[in-house]
Amino acid sequence: MDFRLEIKSLKNTYGIRVAAALLTGILFAAQADAQTNYAFYNSSALPASGLQNTGDQFGNPFALGLEFSVISQPITVTALGAFDATIGGSGAGFGSTVYVGIYSEATSSFLTSAAFSGHTGTTVGSYQFQNINALTLTVGTYIVIGAGYGIATAPNWNAYVPGPGETLPNPVQFNGSGVLAPGNSDYDDDASGQLEPTTTFGAGPGGGPAFAAGSFAYTVPEPSATELALVGTALLAAVRFGRRFAGTR
Repeated sequence: MDFRLEIKSLKNTYGIRVAAALLTGILFAAQADAQTNYAFYNSSALPASGLQNTGDQFGNPFALGLEFSVISQPITVTALGAFDATIGGSGAGFGSTVYVGIYSEATSSFLTSAAFSGHTGTTVGSYQFQNINALTLTVGTYIVIGAGYGIATAPNWNAYVPGPGETLPNPVQFNGSGVLAPGNSDYDDDASGQLEPTTTFGAGPGGGPAFAAGSFAYTVPEPSATELALVGTALLAAVRFGRRFAGTR
């Protein structure tokens, strides 16, 4: 047996494995941010005492807005979510239509919306989610607004229901994944039950989202052309490293 050939074969095999391991790590890091994130969600049950179901002073529903900012890089919104008070109970869903939309403060317009009635879509925590056509949000400030809430057929959850200045433990959480920042919780009376901008200040971001109403699912976009070019460069370097380790050119 030619031991020199055997050693060279082992080196070649090991070098290729090292190159493959480096490439796998690079691709994994590049794709890691593609996971789905839920902006507003609850990981524990919402206190029943916080349900808001009698409407405004005239019995009309509310439009409830949760402000957020895209702070570092664009995101892709893939689904809209609506808090459903019947999840974990009857599971009947909404008895009247609830609308959820994303409003741009820069353009003063709704960029996307969805209607929820009964129970449809995917359940995550206490929310129903419906897929939408992918929407890219660039750096800026937006509001996810839920309309038609706060009445018996579509209760929302409100941290301030107990009384002025009193708040419930707030299990509604915000997941910014390092690219989003929370803003104010705003509301408005909404007699028509249709989407409208929310302009009345409810609470600042410090205490967490004041309402369980609208939400959305998002991903951080796939690597850019520049990042893919870097991956290609790293791949070539990994292959060269493997060949050099194996004693070939």
